[in-house]
Amino acid sequence: MLFRSLTDRITGIKQYYTKLRSAKLPTQVKLLNIRQVLWPRALHRCESVVLGNTHLNNMRSGAMLAANWRRGGASPTVRIGLLNTPTDPAWYQLWKVVQTFRRQFHCSPVVADFWKLYLENLRGSTNGPFGKLLDLVHSVGLQLDEEGCLWFSHRGCLDLTTCSNVILEKILLHFFHRALADQVQNRSGFQDLEGFDYDLTTCCDKFFQPHQVEQLMVVRDGSFFTNQFCS
Repeated sequence: MLFRSLTDRITGIKQYYTKLRSAKLPTQVKLLNIRQVLWPRALHRCESVVLGNTHLNNMRSGAMLAANWRRGGASPTVRIGLLNTPTDPAWYQLWKVVQTFRRQFHCSPVVADFWKLYLENLRGSTNGPFGKLLDLVHSVGLQLDEEGCLWFSHRGCLDLTTCSNVILEKILLHFFHRALADQVQNRSGFQDLEGFDYDLTTCCDKFFQPHQVEQLMVVRDGSFFTNQFCS
């Protein structure tokens, strides 16, 4: 029932993609509407339900349509997931699920006890909110132990009960970008993409006019373009 309700909400926001596309609004305002209105509406209670990548990819494509970025060849994973991560539905889901666990772990020792019991009795497939959390952190290459520590290397971890949101976001972003870059490697023209650093990729954008930055983004996201576009 929860899964059906979630997918119904995702379907229900499709009508707004075309409305946003035709709205006479700056692109950044459209993206703000997606982040603050559409994703919270569509992904309400996503912490409890496993959501397939097909739904998230469809939401990325919808965001591309709303921002008028859906051109031939353009990769929603690159344009939304890597170049506009705050607007990515998968990032929204990951951050919300981790923050929900962090808040509950903070507030109640009972949740901490249940978490330890869940891991002790885990056999094969995961389920429920704890399973959703494990699946998401594993999908980006992280491990979460019974004490609530998020391991990003053999000797490096963050304690979710004490770390700051700033540090947590940096770690999650790094691994989220790396996981998406691995996916994009399978796409023609991106085979040599062995990671992604947003700051490095866009560090010179401030020296260009907005329309020039948009041209760079078109090149970066894999869109097909003609010689006329280049001129």
